[in-house]
Amino acid sequence: MTNTTRHAAESMFKRSKPEQGSDAAKLQDFLSRQALRRRATKLAKMQQRLEKRSAGPVGLTSSSVNTATWDGKERLFSAIAQAARIRL
Repeated sequence: MTNTTRHAAESMFKRSKPEQGSDAAKLQDFLSRQALRRRATKLAKMQQRLEKRSAGPVGLTSSSVNTATWDGKERLFSAIAQAARIRL
C-alpha cells in the first residue's frame, strides 16, 4: 500500500524525457556533461590539494613552514602573528 502511494506521488512530479533531437534533449545532455566535468574538476582539485598537503615543504625554516603550507584564513592568521612578532 505504501509503495503504491509513493510511486503514484513520484510519477506526478516526474519530469518526462524530452523528444530525441529536440532543444530540450540537447540542453539536458549538455547539462549532464557539464555536471560530470564539474565533478571531475572538483575531484582533481581535491586530489591536487591532498598531494600538495602530503608533500610538505622542502628546505624551509620552521618559521616559514607555517606560512608556506597554510591556505586561506590560516595564512592570514599566520601573517598577522608574524607581523605582531616583528613589531615586538
